[in-house]
Amino acid sequence: MFKELKWRVIFLIGLIILFTYFAFPLNKRISLGLDLQGGMHLVLRVDTSKLSAEAKKDAVERALEVVRNRIDQFGVGEISIQRQGTEEIVVQLPGVTDRKRAIDIIGRTALLEFKLVNEEPEKVRMALSGQVPDGFELKYDKENKPLLLAKDAAMTGQNIVDALVQLDRSGFGEPYVSLKFNSQGAKDFAKLTADNVGRRLAIVLDGKVNSAPVIREPIPSGEAQISGRFSYEEAADLAIVLRVGALPAP
Repeated sequence: MFKELKWRVIFLIGLIILFTYFAFPLNKRISLGLDLQGGMHLVLRVDTSKLSAEAKKDAVERALEVVRNRIDQFGVGEISIQRQGTEEIVVQLPGVTDRKRAIDIIGRTALLEFKLVNEEPEKVRMALSGQVPDGFELKYDKENKPLLLAKDAAMTGQNIVDALVQLDRSGFGEPYVSLKFNSQGAKDFAKLTADNVGRRLAIVLDGKVNSAPVIREPIPSGEAQISGRFSYEEAADLAIVLRVGALPAP
């Protein structure tokens, strides 16, 4: 009987050792939720107020897919994304603590527009006096210099197929975002630049002028770039949202 009890004790000790091995450390053995390992719980609302009735039908579903793709490239594991109600998306990001960066990547509209700059002195003076000519809008660049832009974009970023971070080798190695268009986008960009050599073309992201370089020559390659005093992380995040695509609504 004593011998039988002895083997039972050994067997139980073996089980305890086995269970302990597979149970600890917890963060290695099981997926911890927000309550155990920390993280972020976000509720996003898709603003469909300015969309047409047709565009509203699947706006939230399209936004959900864009958000999911952005987070996938952000490199977050064990995420939870689901629709809530008619206009909300709930996102759980275990282990993510950089709130500002996460919200910027997830919630940025990422509407990229290319707009021609009008430099006619009379029209610029009118705009600066508060009388913006029809068909134009007054914007300011990063150095707070006024720019009179065509209200309608000459081209948007809807035909972008890739966006990557590159380092400027001619200057101080500053990062910029290199854009590549699909075949239709390449044709449109080639025509836009060929028709407007010598003019300035403003690169506008989410309503803010990023830069407004002069078109020196036609650009048939289907490639463009966005630069503007980025940190490498800022450039990488911008590349993510442009590569994945714009949200259908703010």
